[in-house]
Amino acid sequence: MATFTGALTNTGTVDLENASTLKINSTVDNSGTLSTSANGGTGGNTVTVTGLLTNQAGAQLSVNGPSDVLKALGGLANSGTVTVKNGSTIDPPFINNLGTLSIDGTSTFVVGTGTATGPGFIQLANGTFGEMINSATAFGQVDVAGSASLNGTLDILLKSGYNPAVGTSFTYLLLNPGQLSGTYSTILNDIFN
Repeated sequence: MATFTGALTNTGTVDLENASTLKINSTVDNSGTLSTSANGGTGGNTVTVTGLLTNQAGAQLSVNGPSDVLKALGGLANSGTVTVKNGSTIDPPFINNLGTLSIDGTSTFVVGTGTATGPGFIQLANGTFGEMINSATAFGQVDVAGSASLNGTLDILLKSGYNPAVGTSFTYLLLNPGQLSGTYSTILNDIFN
């Protein structure tokens, strides 16, 4: 068990194994690899970040083990790769995504606070998904090998002065056919140009 009372800046590798606990009582800026059970451990690891967890472009955030949990209490800003697999869970109140989020069929990614039953991508009524778009070919994607349940807010975040042409579309949520339920209750910034 380890606790950081200040911010964590990672440019190397931080990996939890065999029912370990890591608590960061501040923000995390990850430019390297932050993972659980990456080396075949037994799972049962818990990472809690009380501030914003930022996963930079080219960085890896990977929760790999059975019953591994990452709680990003201050939210998650992702420009890199986030992987949730082997019965693990990631749980932020919001995510701003310009990178790739992959969820296998046994794991859960919950956006919002409260109780959710998985597996899959689950957005609760109080959750916000920020879809970041830099250009017609640079935008966040969520790939779910299972179901997705939508609720809450979709916030469209255009970056770097990008102004899409009328009729431009973005497929940011990929999942198994017939596995989508619910709709967003609110869509922000859906009118531009």
